[in-house]
Amino acid sequence: MGELSWQAQIHHALLAIDHRGEAAPAVQHRLNGQLEQADFGIYRYETFALVLDQALAFTDWLTQVYPDVRRFAEVKPHMTAEFLDEKLATCSRATRWTWAASLRQLQAGLYARHWIVADIIPAPLSKAITHQPRGAYSFIEAQAVVQRVALRSPEYSQALRFILASGARINERPCSCGPTRCS
Repeated sequence: MGELSWQAQIHHALLAIDHRGEAAPAVQHRLNGQLEQADFGIYRYETFALVLDQALAFTDWLTQVYPDVRRFAEVKPHMTAEFLDEKLATCSRATRWTWAASLRQLQAGLYARHWIVADIIPAPLSKAITHQPRGAYSFIEAQAVVQRVALRSPEYSQALRFILASGARINERPCSCGPTRCS
């Protein structure tokens, strides 16, 4: 039997951690007083598609830059770092972290299939992302976003104008006291 293609390796690896349609476990849970990471897996169809697309793009890049590499067992962390550095040159840092997260999912599937014995993602990128959220937009920034969105979608622009005017926020929930405001 011949070697599996890049596409087949990716497909089998992702199926090993495929939990689409199942309820995702909590990100962390307590076990004997210790916090423990939940099992790696793909629980959303959108995530599966994103990881698949980005893994295929990574292997296309590998084929161009390292034509002798044919299996993920041969991929070294410096190769992945080189790929992600190229992404950083053309994308934002957040997009680079998205690529790294997708490749970590792929790596988890490769481990589940026992196709790799060492990480293919460089150690600094394997750690959880610990950054502070950006915070609220200033009013001027929010208006600029609304104007930019209006160029592409008047409906979304209208929704953003409503959110901006009403002060609605994602984390706000209705008060249990009823329609009146609590003081």
